[in-house]
Amino acid sequence: MLSLMRSRFVRFWASVLTILGCLAIVAGVAIGIAPGVAVTLLPGAATLASQPALAGVPVGVIGALAGFVAGALVGAPLVAMGQGLRLLLHLHARLVRIERRLRARAVAPATVLPVPPDASSSEPPAAGTHSLADRLRVRR
Repeated sequence: MLSLMRSRFVRFWASVLTILGCLAIVAGVAIGIAPGVAVTLLPGAATLASQPALAGVPVGVIGALAGFVAGALVGAPLVAMGQGLRLLLHLHARLVRIERRLRARAVAPATVLPVPPDASSSEPPAAGTHSLADRLRVRR
């Protein structure tokens, strides 16, 4: 129950961060376009005649680009953090499912069989000496 509550809490904040980031991008464009539209409605102020490189470019386009860049600089990290939280939640849920599946398949720990006496020698093997294959053999 506690993990479900934590998951909901993190999922909520992931959604909030993503939505805030998208709103910041949209608001940046809207804030950039609004002054451009207002200046465009005034007679004779539609272009930037004082700057030779920008002569003929409407102020609304420059405002929209500036607003989009500002909104993207503020909103993109928020969207990335929200999506990163969603990714971590997805990975956590996937790891929990994998662990649950592995625990269900798990068998009792393997036990080491006692060392059988060597048939070729007449002496019993010394304590603690046996072959690697004997140590790895699992009792069933």
